[in-house]
Amino acid sequence: MRRWVANRLLLGAAGGVEAGVPQPAGGSIRGFLRGFGGGASPPGPSAAERARDAARGPGRRGFAGRAGDPRGGAEGGGPRGAGGAPGGAGPLTALVVLFPVVTAGLGGWQLQRRAWKQGVLAEVEARLAAPPVAAAELPDAPAEFTRVRLAGEYRGDRTVLVGPRTRSVRGTAQVGSQMIVPMELEGGGTVLVNRGWVPFHAAAGARPGDAGAATREWQARGPVCEEGVVRASETPSASLGPRNDPAAGVWTWVDVPGIAESLGLPRDTPLVDVVSESGDAREKMNPIAALKVASGRIAGGLPDESYPMPRSPSSYRRQYLMPEDHLTYALTWFSISGVTAYMARRLLRGLPALG
Repeated sequence: MRRWVANRLLLGAAGGVEAGVPQPAGGSIRGFLRGFGGGASPPGPSAAERARDAARGPGRRGFAGRAGDPRGGAEGGGPRGAGGAPGGAGPLTALVVLFPVVTAGLGGWQLQRRAWKQGVLAEVEARLAAPPVAAAELPDAPAEFTRVRLAGEYRGDRTVLVGPRTRSVRGTAQVGSQMIVPMELEGGGTVLVNRGWVPFHAAAGARPGDAGAATREWQARGPVCEEGVVRASETPSASLGPRNDPAAGVWTWVDVPGIAESLGLPRDTPLVDVVSESGDAREKMNPIAALKVASGRIAGGLPDESYPMPRSPSSYRRQYLMPEDHLTYALTWFSISGVTAYMARRLLRGLPALG
């Protein structure tokens, strides 16, 4: 008992408050021990602490505004510095406020792109569903994807190969070229016809001057009838592959006026893609399915293996970015806009952006 009393006296003697040293809330150590030992309530804040709180204003007591505390000024302190305070809006604040506006605009732009793409696909669908017209009835500038019937004779000795182009054959990617051949129509006139895709190994000897150019087994000879759709020139990419070189017979993208001019035809000569439902069947046939067909487990036999391989009508209904893709992008941008708008609101109210 005497040892405990001695400890109390020693601690009481050492409990003086050193000037300028912050003390724990509730008073000095001596006051705390007094309250602990005698059951009295701890004393309230000192006069200096009350004066400091009054000068600080209605902000939060305790650590808020204390020198050296990282939270100082977050609640009721002086003007905040660059980055996040109403009193001193800096670049970070401006960026956080601007970001939701920009991302919301991008989301709206993607919705506009979706509506535009839906209109394009609807127009293509309407033209593909229309009955074909005879080549002689085509206007001077036919609309793209107009269906047309052709009757005439191919000039295989003037074949143009455009490539390289990759295509799936029974589920396996192969590299080849698009084969464009002039056709002399029965009623007069000439059109360019994209007969389809030919793999490199089969295209050897197809161009003028190549050995066996006129004797290839798939080179059509005599009058033929085809059905296709009118196509326009492709849009070249400056970053992919070499440019067209008509003098050398090198074509990397379809330039309808340029190809026509290189063959001695008028530059406004139309181009028609031959279409066939068998082209889609060959693309979807994978090697496993081909083995099942060969073994008799699937009726109907293998697709026609003759080249060139024409496109299927359904392939024109597919584009690199479909309307559903634009909707996904729009939802992504709107989500980012919502999150950053919430962060901006907290920042302008003087709260941490997250938390």
